[in-house]
Amino acid sequence: MGFHLHRRVRLGPLYLNIHNTRVTSWGFKLGRFSRNMTHGKTTFDTPGPGHYTFRGKRRR
Repeated sequence: MGFHLHRRVRLGPLYLNIHNTRVTSWGFKLGRFSRNMTHGKTTFDTPGPGHYTFRGKRRR
């Protein structure tokens, strides 16, 4: 195993997801709308515990 560090750094509406010392994804969030630029996903938070994802890149 080993030690792993997962962290989300927020700089205003911009966020960076960091795993150990590498940035694994980045995007921005404005109110209920968010966009992950690394994976191409656009998400809208619905009232309650759910959310709706519009689109994303497919993994190969």
